[in-house]
Amino acid sequence: MMKKIDHLPTADATRFVYQANRAIDAVVGLALVIALALSASALSPFFSDGVSQSARSTHKARIVMAPPHAGETPGVESAARHSALPYVDMFPTRTGNPLRARSDAFINLFGDGDLSKSWSYSQFRGSNHYWVDFVKDNVLAGVRGLEIFIREKRAPKDRFRWTAGEISTRKRHGYGRYEAIMKPAYGSGLVTSFFTYTGPYFKKPHDEIDFEFVGRNPRQVELNSWRNGRSHGYKRVNLWFDATADYHLYAFEWRPDSIKWFVDGQLVGEVVGDDRVIPQTPGAIYLNLWSGRPTEWHGRPTFGRQAVASYACVSYRPLYEKSRSCADVYDFPEASEALR
Repeated sequence: MMKKIDHLPTADATRFVYQANRAIDAVVGLALVIALALSASALSPFFSDGVSQSARSTHKARIVMAPPHAGETPGVESAARHSALPYVDMFPTRTGNPLRARSDAFINLFGDGDLSKSWSYSQFRGSNHYWVDFVKDNVLAGVRGLEIFIREKRAPKDRFRWTAGEISTRKRHGYGRYEAIMKPAYGSGLVTSFFTYTGPYFKKPHDEIDFEFVGRNPRQVELNSWRNGRSHGYKRVNLWFDATADYHLYAFEWRPDSIKWFVDGQLVGEVVGDDRVIPQTPGAIYLNLWSGRPTEWHGRPTFGRQAVASYACVSYRPLYEKSRSCADVYDFPEASEALR
C-alpha cells in the first residue's frame, strides 16, 4: 500500500513531488504532440501547396512521351509528333488555378553540360511539317552555353536530309517572366525558337507563347500566342540589329490579362484580353532549331551542310516573385540602357 505524502520524510517528499511533476509534464507533452499531429493531418490539404495527402497518392509523376510542339507556319497548327524518349510530367493537377500555383524559379547558364535533370531531349522522325529528324546528339551544352545544331545526313534515304535538335523543360510553368539570351541561326530554310507550349498530346488545350526567328530574315522576329488552338496577336517585328550576329535578350511576361514581349528591355508586342485570348494552361519551355517543308515563310533550305543556334541563358520567374533572371547577367546595349 502506497504511503501518504505527509508521512514521508521531508527529503523523500521533495523527491516524490519532483518525480510526480516530471511524470505529469511528460504525459501532458505527449498529449500535445498527439493533438498537434492530428491537427496537422486534418489541415494539410490547406497548407501543403494545395494537394491533400490522399490526393498526392493519385497525382504521382506520370511517364508520357516527349511533347509535341506547334512551332508552325503562322495560322497553321502542326501535326502531332511522336517520340521514343520518355518525358516525366512533373506538374500534376492541383486544386485551384495551376497558373498561380507555386512553381520553382530558375536560371540556367548551361555551363556544366548536364541537361538531364531539368530538360528533356526531343527524339522523333520528321513529318509533313518538320523535314528533319530530331536527335539528342544535336544538342550540346558546355562552356559556350547551349548550342543546337542542324546537320545534313551523310546518306539521306528520304526527303528528310537533315537532323535537328530540341529540348524542353521537364517542369511546366504558368504566369511569370520568361527570358533567354540567344543568337538564332542564319540561313534560308531555318527556324530558331524560344517558346512555351502544351497541347492535345497531353490532353490539354493548345496554348503557346512564341519567339520565332526565320533565318533568312535576320533583322526580324515573329511573335505569337495561342489559346485553345487559335492564334492571337501574331506580329512580325523589325529589329534594330541583325539577330544572328550577336546575343540579345528576349523576354515575355505572361499575366492573367495580357502578354508582353520585350527585346533588350524594349516592349515590342502586346496582347490584352480575357481567358478566351490569354493562354490558360501551364506549359513547358522549348528551345529548338529546325527546317520544314519549303514554304514562302521560311524559304527553301539553302543554309548549307550545317547551322547552329546558341543560347547563353534561359530563366523563369513566377509572377510577383523576386529571383535572379537572365537580365541580371546581360550587358544591355547602350541604345537600350534607358529601357531596362
